Amino acid sequence: LILLLLVPLVSAALSGLAAFLGSYAPNGRAATIIANIVTLVIGFLSPLFIPLEKFPVPVRILSQLFPLTYAADAFRFALDGQLGAGLIIDVCILLVYTLASIFLVQIKLDWRSVS
Repeated sequence: LILLLLVPLVSAALSGLAAFLGSYAPNGRAATIIANIVTLVIGFLSPLFIPLEKFPVPVRILSQLFPLTYAADAFRFALDGQLGAGLIIDVCILLVYTLASIFLVQIKLDWRSVS
């Protein structure tokens, strides 16, 4: 049940980040290139394949800026059956990322104005 709730939350957080970054692209092709580069960087700097403890300290600090770090952590907690404070903190951080990205995208892309 927790996994079913995590999937849309993680998707919303990452989609919001992508929408915000894509809003700076001049066209769709550039947005795709930016998204691919950012996905690659975030994937390598997040603890998806390598535990966070194995990263050098500067990379550990940098990885704390990415929602994928908290998503991986939340999925690990849920799959291990650890439904405690760690999972709640990760979910709260992902909610903050989601809400912040919605807010920033709404500011960046003013849907009501037509140029």
